[in-house]
Amino acid sequence: MKIRFAFTTAMALISILLFSCEAEPVANYKIQVLCTAGTQTEASFWGTYTIDGKIKNMKTEKFGTNSYVFESEVSAEDIIEISATKDSATSDLQIKIYKDGDRVKEAYLDAYKTISDNYVYTLRLEYIVPTEDDSEE
Repeated sequence: MKIRFAFTTAMALISILLFSCEAEPVANYKIQVLCTAGTQTEASFWGTYTIDGKIKNMKTEKFGTNSYVFESEVSAEDIIEISATKDSATSDLQIKIYKDGDRVKEAYLDAYKTISDNYVYTLRLEYIVPTEDDSEE
């Protein structure tokens, strides 16, 4: 009888500990990178994205007549980092991150020169996934 009570108590404690040690919930996001220009060849780009420290290459595809796009559904706990480089100075580049259909972060790089007359080709965007504590404030 004592052994059964000890076993039942131990199982109850293990269950409570497992429940309290659950990992943070993983949130689902959609990454979208779009490059547009006057011609299809000027709209090409390449890039990488990193989800919680795991890096991947973007696989772009033609979109419409003068654009290339990359889209991916991802799950993240901590951070999403995106870096995209356009091949032409005359193209526009944009990065957007969506959660549940709502845009949560975006960045744009128009076809322009900087003050020093250097073209900017690379656009970066970082998104830190909010914790439950952040959403309560």
